Amino acid sequence: MLRYPLSVGTPNAVQCSTPVWDLRGNETAPAKLDIALNGQDFKGSLDFTFSSELRIHRTVPMAGPIDGATQTRIIGNGFKPTKTDVRIKWGTISSDSVPKALV
Repeated sequence: MLRYPLSVGTPNAVQCSTPVWDLRGNETAPAKLDIALNGQDFKGSLDFTFSSELRIHRTVPMAGPIDGATQTRIIGNGFKPTKTDVRIKWGTISSDSVPKALV
């Protein structure tokens, strides 16, 4: 079994990176995600879909005040490491670049 590092985000969440996944010629591939707190008894059986292209499902939150500065998470699949920095655009307003190492 391959091992992947976990990082603690909050008391109610952990974070990890996905492994490289072979799509075997398909555009997407389903996988099950499980977690074990003791290293043996895996639970969860959560659905995850690997994708060959970027797909945006939603943002969290979906709204915010006009004052700005609302921290927004973009949720989707197909996020891949890029050779250049990442940018986001809100209407006609472009974001600063985000270093590729932080994406």
